[in-house]
Amino acid sequence: MQFSRIGGQATEDHFWQVLLVCSGEEFLRHGEVLVGSCDMAAPETRIMVCLTDDVPQADALLTRIADRCFGVALYRITAPMAGGAIERDPRWMRWRIAGALLAATRLPVLLVSPGTLVRGSLAALAAELQSADIAFGARFSRPKVRNRVITNVVWLGVNDRVQWFLRELDRSIGYRFARRDGAASNDAEKQAVYRTLVRCGRLLRFVNLPSRYADRDQRPDSLIWAPPRHGEVSEDSRDHAEDVVCAFWAEPDVVVLAPRQDLGTKTKLADNNIKTRVKRLARPGRIYWRHAPRLIAAMLQRDGRQVRILPVGQWDIGPELLDRLAPADVFVPHTLRAQFDHPRARYYMQELLPSLFTQDSDGWGPSARWSGSRAFETVPVDRRFAGFAQALRDGRITKAPQKDGGAPPAFDVLAPLQVPGDDALIHHSDTTLEAYVTALVAFGQTTGTRVLFKRHPYDRSGFFREMRKAHSSATAIFVETGHVHDLIGSAKAVVVINSGVGFEAMLYGKPVLSFGRAAYDAAVTPVRPGGLADAYRTALAEPDAARTARYDRFASWYVYQIGMKLDEPILNLAWDRLALAEPRTEPGRR
Repeated sequence: MQFSRIGGQATEDHFWQVLLVCSGEEFLRHGEVLVGSCDMAAPETRIMVCLTDDVPQADALLTRIADRCFGVALYRITAPMAGGAIERDPRWMRWRIAGALLAATRLPVLLVSPGTLVRGSLAALAAELQSADIAFGARFSRPKVRNRVITNVVWLGVNDRVQWFLRELDRSIGYRFARRDGAASNDAEKQAVYRTLVRCGRLLRFVNLPSRYADRDQRPDSLIWAPPRHGEVSEDSRDHAEDVVCAFWAEPDVVVLAPRQDLGTKTKLADNNIKTRVKRLARPGRIYWRHAPRLIAAMLQRDGRQVRILPVGQWDIGPELLDRLAPADVFVPHTLRAQFDHPRARYYMQELLPSLFTQDSDGWGPSARWSGSRAFETVPVDRRFAGFAQALRDGRITKAPQKDGGAPPAFDVLAPLQVPGDDALIHHSDTTLEAYVTALVAFGQTTGTRVLFKRHPYDRSGFFREMRKAHSSATAIFVETGHVHDLIGSAKAVVVINSGVGFEAMLYGKPVLSFGRAAYDAAVTPVRPGGLADAYRTALAEPDAARTARYDRFASWYVYQIGMKLDEPILNLAWDRLALAEPRTEPGRR
């Protein structure tokens, strides 16, 4: 067996793969829909296609599809065609190909049937099935064996147990097909799968595949529509398939870059095994990063734009990539126009909270066009805001994972540390992290104010230990544990450079002082060079009611008019959220 990439992304970074084994006639009927729907809805996938016979038109279609693939990586599998018609029957051959592919790539396989249609991202599939050797639909209570398993969509892990199962299954399928005098049968395949599962089940970790990954009833919220019972394709399914094919062949005029959350953040991880990648994908903050590009794409598609999502590593994003994607507008994650100024770039970012994103033509935070605006002063507080703020406090929601450490020591001012080298410090701060610590240490020593420095959960450098060793005292307290919401609640004030903790502190009504440039600068107390003591006195002297009213107005305006909060049941889908004044009306463009 040989396989080679024939289209789509030139990447070997996938850690599982979709396998379609079918005849040429089946590919002619269903190939565009399967590959096209993956490319549109699940561009993070690697698709392996094996045609079990020689149909020139099917091979030509596969080549044309490969030339059009945008996000997925498409591979052709060339397998030996020896043996009789039964041995080359796709219902038998696909299991053999799957076993060979598992052995050759050491990557899990999602085995699908012709007629499968992908409707949503499959990025979380490997995380959900990471402990399974094999997964497919099963209904063991059914009286007839052929009705007990549903093998349209099957997940196969990588280990010796799975290979043992496939060898046993191959013998069972051959025996049952032979009994039918050379007539291959879907029932015979299902009976063989069931009997083999029963025989191997005591050593095999079998999981009933969640129905959203193999939905024969084709419900709107399912991620994969498997071929329906008895071939009864609904009108909705036909319409959706036609829309997918039309969109697949259309030239995109907008591309949304989606950062690969499994490979690393700013640089590719040196050790990026499957366990590490699954763990990264399962983090709450990264889950929202998977949803944000799709929401932006959906909003643009609603207005008639031809949109494609392209998963990329953050390190691959630059002017060269945008030039290659011409003439489309490109939504770029985690980047500012100051980093590279490209006329077709639009920038989006996760800001302050895991579920909150912004888009802008210049960047995020203080680099955005709305930064410093006083518009929030004239906008009424949204009716949803009180519930949002209460839910954040009750759920103790924050971007980084927290480790409770019992009752915190007595202190006056909370000073959350940021990650050295963080983009917010590089691009939006006129001071360094060390200068921030030094200024607060001196302030504490001079005034007797007890300052508590909290290590950032994602800081893997030696900065915290260095500062603790150099500055620990009765007024400079350094802690690694303690939930940041508990610390905010115990603080008289919160002093930040431009940390998201400042925004959280606003929702508690605490005085917030900012050393750097932050998204919330217009609402909090700035710290001028050498003026920390004055800023602290001013902030504490302000009446609580006036401060809370200002904070609430800003936070409500920021969350509901500037940002997009992805976990809201109702979103503002106006064009101003997309940093595009209006849809293009150039000739030949929609």
